[in-house]
Amino acid sequence: MRSLADGWHHVAAVASGNVTAFYVDGAYVGESAVVISTGINVLGNDSNGGNAMSPTLDDMRVYSRALSAAEITALQ
Repeated sequence: MRSLADGWHHVAAVASGNVTAFYVDGAYVGESAVVISTGINVLGNDSNGGNAMSPTLDDMRVYSRALSAAEITALQ
C-alpha cells in the first residue's frame, strides 16, 4: 500500500458503471466495486461529520463525466 503521509499528493477517484478506480499522483492504484452517487457534500468526512480530512483538501474538482487515465495523468 502506498503511503500518503510524506507530503502533498494528487488523488483521483473515477466512478464509471459499477466501479470506482483510484489514482495517486497519476498512477492507477486499484479499484472498488462501490460507486457513490449521493452525499458528495461529505467528501473528506464520513456522513456523520467525523474523520475530518476536508481541511487538508485543496483544489477539489467534481466532473460530470468519468475522466480517462490519460486525463488524470495530465492533471499533474
